[in-house]
Amino acid sequence: MVIKIVKGGLMQQSYERMLSVIKASFPEQHINSLKILEIGCGNAGFVAYARSIGCQVYGADIEFKPGKSLNALLESGYVKKILPTGSGRLDISLSQAEYAWPFLDEEFDVVISKATLEHVENLHQFSVENSRVLRSGGMAIHYFPSRTALIEPHIYLPMAGIYYQNHIVIKILKFFLGKKLIEPKFEYMKKFCFYRRDFDLVRAFKKNNLIFKHYAESSLFPKIAKNTLTGLMWILFRFFRSKVMIFVKG
Repeated sequence: MVIKIVKGGLMQQSYERMLSVIKASFPEQHINSLKILEIGCGNAGFVAYARSIGCQVYGADIEFKPGKSLNALLESGYVKKILPTGSGRLDISLSQAEYAWPFLDEEFDVVISKATLEHVENLHQFSVENSRVLRSGGMAIHYFPSRTALIEPHIYLPMAGIYYQNHIVIKILKFFLGKKLIEPKFEYMKKFCFYRRDFDLVRAFKKNNLIFKHYAESSLFPKIAKNTLTGLMWILFRFFRSKVMIFVKG
């Protein structure tokens, strides 16, 4: 199947950043030799782009967003749906068997996600599936906004990942900014966002034989990482914007 991709622009830059993290994680292997699974692939834009340049990338999601290549990728089996047909994010409290990702055991070298981990309610099931589909020595690479992000990227309020479950703070915001503005934002957060401390993520993945290796924010920007930003700057980036956490299957 040939997928035509219009190259250039911000989306391609974001796709290239994800590929740069994978390349940095496997310096002795060509990226096209790796079998990669994107979880939470959305409109499958990354899958389409990566496949157009020769990468063995597959995708899966609970719900999909409209995308030019999505239907073709679904028909070809390169992208698959998690959960039974007709179900979505609000039906996530299913058994492990029902939630199981539609791929074989130890099928992939890499599992990746972008802006997905903060939406994962069933963290135990998620970590079980990460481990199940990865080969020994494979890596789970998750790129997601920080709980302490200066501007929370879903509702665009300062550091809302910290206080989105604090009813007192929400009442104060409603009083000053208006219920009409604030209530829908926190209703969305209540349904679809599940920010956790890094410690809790590390512990959940470790229970399923996925050991935290390191943060890899600098790999997102390989051209400037070595020359411009110091270690302290990457810590600030991680705290106030987003982070990349890499886990290795033992």
